[in-house]
Formats: sequence, structure tokens, C-alpha cells
Amino acid sequence: MPEAQVKKSDLKAVPAAQAEAPLSPSRRRRLGQALARCLADLEMLGEMGPPFDRSTEFFEDFIPALIDGDPERARRSVLQSDLGTVDLLDLVLRGRRAVRARRLRPRDRVDRERAGEAALRALTDRDETRRPAESKRHKQVAALYRKLLGLTADGVLSIRPDGHLLHANAAAREVLGLRLSQLKDTAFDQLLLDSKQAKELRQKIQREGRVRGYEADLRAQGGKTLPVRIWGAAVEGPEPRLLVLFRDLTEIRHIRLRLLETEKLGAMAKIAGSVAHEIRNPLNALLLNTDLLEEELQEKRGAVAEPIQEILGVMREEIERLNEIIKNYLSLSKLGNPNFEKLDLNQIVTEFVEEAEEMTAQNNLNLQVRLCRGKVPVYADRNMLRRVLVNLLQNAVDATPAGGRIVLGTRRLTDKVKLTILDSGGGIPEEARRHLFQPFFSTKERGTGLGLYLTREIVMAHEGEVSLDSVDGKGTRATTYLPLVHERARKGKHR
Repeated sequence: MPEAQVKKSDLKAVPAAQAEAPLSPSRRRRLGQALARCLADLEMLGEMGPPFDRSTEFFEDFIPALIDGDPERARRSVLQSDLGTVDLLDLVLRGRRAVRARRLRPRDRVDRERAGEAALRALTDRDETRRPAESKRHKQVAALYRKLLGLTADGVLSIRPDGHLLHANAAAREVLGLRLSQLKDTAFDQLLLDSKQAKELRQKIQREGRVRGYEADLRAQGGKTLPVRIWGAAVEGPEPRLLVLFRDLTEIRHIRLRLLETEKLGAMAKIAGSVAHEIRNPLNALLLNTDLLEEELQEKRGAVAEPIQEILGVMREEIERLNEIIKNYLSLSKLGNPNFEKLDLNQIVTEFVEEAEEMTAQNNLNLQVRLCRGKVPVYADRNMLRRVLVNLLQNAVDATPAGGRIVLGTRRLTDKVKLTILDSGGGIPEEARRHLFQPFFSTKERGTGLGLYLTREIVMAHEGEVSLDSVDGKGTRATTYLPLVHERARKGKHR
């Protein structure tokens, strides 16, 4: 068949018997020797690439087609091979070079050249038939990666060699406060708090090819600083770039601080708990003897002299303060052993109201109690809940001037209950708000700094949340959320 008329449709029409006609023993021997020499030459040159078995399989059909000068068979060998286009082109060229090295008659040389050219054209046709499928696959892979980048909570940046951004996923744009139109004008070196550190990081990625676990501070949206851990990689190719992934470490650092804080306070609580028991009895004896001394002076002299009365008052006040500190330390030591039971929060608050009225009456404050209807079942430790109420109410009483108002209320939500204590005091200073739940921090002149810390630890032990919202000159709202117990819930959940 003339070379110009060789087509895929003609190839399909070639009968199998003709395509695989039996060879004579001498012909088979010569072909085998030629194939063996060709493969041996290629392997000796060290140029035979993997996979060797598939390359050999291709040569077993292609080399005889070249030696016979059969364009159709050479073309079919190429079209039926599952090797990659680049590898297959390399093998075709090597095969042609190996066969050309043999001494041939002029007519045989022409036929073999035609067979080789047919194989090269088959490579082009083969690539064209595969190109749409490969293009579709590439589009699917690209769409998959775009979806993954959109779903990940980590920020991902693609950076040009000059240091400017090429692309940023949704998470990165949200953290940095950037729009897509702003990326090309944004340099990576501007994103880190330390621009010199950013430049060194970028150069390190380019130099080493990969960076893992690099910690830095990122300039986040709104002028905030975000601690991040960075992974980076250099991507080579026609369009080289750097890929950078960063992860927010705010929560991790917070957990680290909490663990350190818990370890320190845990050790301190063990010591304080045992010491507090030893100190409490002598303090109670001192308080009792102070009262007895005051009574004895009154019996002997009638009215106690004002200086003595003042001294006794200071003694009593300091003893009570020490007792309060001991109570807090004892509560701290008991945090790890709560006694959970099913309780009605409204009932707990109702029992506490009498004590609350006494606390507010002493300071000439108006107490209002607003409880939601029905029972509010929670799994809780009764004594710990009372400690939360005492701590939050005491803070409200201390912050509210005489004649002010305090509101104590509960509200049942879908899956939790909201406990609120609202005061009409002067509010919490702005600079003190971020330190409120830290141990040993207090805005009171004689405060222990453990009340709010204990409150938070107790609420967290009950799988709840507590927060303070304050407005200067208008007061403070202490809000506590506790999970509700549904009737279908298992009673052993918190045991």
C-alpha cells in the first residue's frame, strides 16, 4: 500500500491472519538475532529506560516491522503500545537508528525508512486521539485541587519568583483581608510582621526547595497579628513559583499556655489544699477569740473604746479575708473531683436567693430575680454551682454603688441554659478586660485574683462557657451557659 494512503481506518481493515503471517524458521531466526542485537546495543549504552519489559514487548513487534519494511505493522505497533508518548518516541528513534546501522540493499533501505516514517506519523495521530481525554482529565484534576484549596481551613499562597502573590485560596484571603484583584500588587515580604524574616524565609525555600514547621507572625486583617506555622515548597518548571501554606497557631498557643497554667496551679493546689486545712482551724480560733475579746471588754467597760473597736474590726476583716482565700484554694484543689448529679438549676438559684438578698441588702442594692418557667435540668456539682453564683454575685455587689440594681436570671434555650447576673456599676476598665480570667489578677484593692479563675474552671468542667461583657458607666453582664439534660440523654454521661 502506498505510504500516503496509510490511515487508521485502513489499519483496522488489515486481516489478523495477514498481520500475523507465519514466518519460516530461517526468517524467524534472523529477526530474533536482529532484535537481540538492537536490544543489546541499547542496553549497553545505558540508555534503556524503565520499564524494560514493556519496551522489550514493543521492540518485539516494531523491529521486525522495520526490518521487513512494513509501514502498516510499524504503525500498528505504535498505536497499540501503552507507553507514554515521550518514551515511545525515544524507542522509535532508537529502533530506527539500530536498524539503519545494518548493511541493506537500496530498495530495502527505502522500505524501512517508509516504515519508520509511518511509525512517527502514528505517534502524532496517537497523541491527537489521547489529547482530548488527557485535557479533560487535567481539567478534572485542576477542579479537584481548586475545591480542596477552597475547603481547607489553612491559608495557601502561590508566589512568583519576584516575591509577589500569584494566587491565594479563600482561607488566606479572608485572614489577610485581600481581594483577588489585589494579589498581584501584594508582596509576600509585606505579609509577615518582620519583613526581613519573610525575605529570609522566601530565599530559604528557593535555596533548599522545602521548608517545614517555620513559625512566624502574620499581618492579619484589621491590623491584628496572627501566630502561624508555615510550610513552603519550590515548584520548578517553565513557570517556577513558591507554594506556602500557613496554619493559625492562636488556639494551639492558647492551649499551651492553659496547660502550663494548669500544671502550675495543679501543683500549687495540692500544696495549698493541704496547707489550707492546717491554717483554717487556727484562723477560726482567732476569729472566735476576737469576738470573745470584744464581748469581755464590753462587760468590763461598758462601751468599747473607739480605737480598740477599730483594731478589732480590722482583725476580724483580715481573718475573714484569709478565710476567703482558703476557701478559694480549697475549691481549687477540689476541681479535679466533681460530684455530678442531675439538678434543677432554677432550684439551685432559688436556694441561693436568700444568701444573695443578704449580700445585696448590706450594700443597699436592689436585687431582682427573673427565672424561666419550669425545671431546668443540668448535670452539675451542687457546691461548685453555688461557688459560681457566689463569685459572680460578689463581683457584681462590689462593682455596684449603693442604690444600684442587680438582676439574677435564667433563660432556657434549645440545648443549654443561660444564667445571667447583670449589675448597674461603672463597668470594667478596658485595659483589665483581657486579664479577667487569669489567676491572681484582680481589679479590687484587696482581691485574691482567684474568684473569676475558679468560676471559669468550674464552668469548663461542666462543659459550659462563661463570659463578661462590660460597658463603661453602664455596668457588666456575667453570662454562663450550661448544657441542658434532655430526658432521652443517658444519665451516666458525666460520670
